[in-house]
Amino acid sequence: MVFSEDISNKAGLLLDRAGDFESLSSNVYKETGRTIGITTLKRLFNYIQDDRKASEYTLNTIAIYLGFDNWETYLKAKNIDSEWGTVQILFILKNLI
Repeated sequence: MVFSEDISNKAGLLLDRAGDFESLSSNVYKETGRTIGITTLKRLFNYIQDDRKASEYTLNTIAIYLGFDNWETYLKAKNIDSEWGTVQILFILKNLI
């Protein structure tokens, strides 16, 4: 299972409607005490087009939501090689489709 599927399954959302991202943002905060903006989530899941890279905070928050200590731990658990400076979530998500 990969990043987008992990999030979708945990949240119980398809992430194909604007309201899904509001729900996900709320779920992430309730479970982690950390915030990720709705627009940031839309960018991560390619719901809106944007070439910006996700911040370390955002990636770590996603990993914590998924039950990992941080993003690097998540990547290792999924056998994904990466370095902080080269991780591009949009690239990962586009290759999942």
